[in-house]
Amino acid sequence: MRCCPKFNEAQTKKNKKKIMVPVVAAAIAIALISGGIFLAPKIFVSVDDLCAQGNYLKAYDKAKDEDEKMEVKAESIAAERSAYSADNLKDPSSFKLRDVYYSEGTDDDGDPNGYLVLYISGANSYGASVSSYWLYTWGNDKQEWEYYCSVSDLSDEEYSTYDDTDEKVEKLLNNVGRSLIKDTMKDGIKLDKAAINRINDMFEEGTLDDVEPIKRTE
Repeated sequence: MRCCPKFNEAQTKKNKKKIMVPVVAAAIAIALISGGIFLAPKIFVSVDDLCAQGNYLKAYDKAKDEDEKMEVKAESIAAERSAYSADNLKDPSSFKLRDVYYSEGTDDDGDPNGYLVLYISGANSYGASVSSYWLYTWGNDKQEWEYYCSVSDLSDEEYSTYDDTDEKVEKLLNNVGRSLIKDTMKDGIKLDKAAINRINDMFEEGTLDDVEPIKRTE
């Protein structure tokens, strides 16, 4: 006996429905998994990841405590000042950041102050690699970091009877700078090697000029 055509049509629709349910469910599952792959990095991005991207403002907001915020701030300032330092080397392409020290506080009038020390290697006029300490200080008038001096060592320079007035003034300022550098290295924070490597990587990638530092007053 042949089956009724209407029964066959109904049965076919029922079978198609049974097949479509798991197919749709599988498609949804794949979409959720795929979406998770792309969303996870945005949700679980770390402070270090943001710093590596040069996004210090978001890294500062994400930092969990004041100590971590201070480290992010110091790294952001060091990154921005590294770009300036590299541009002022005899061979900017030879720039290599070695160490960073940072301190901040208030002066006798209660105004904010800050000191940043970059220990940098670069090529001299003869192509040899030399290292020096670069000191930057926070200027309240302009609300920005200002270059103070760079010295190759931390031993005070002695005056000579042959020095003219300009030379004596320069030695005096450099010796004051050396004192500030030593105080910053002693009392401030020192960035870890991961932070140093991030800044050097950004220099190699050519992105240091895009860094927006955390302001001293923030």
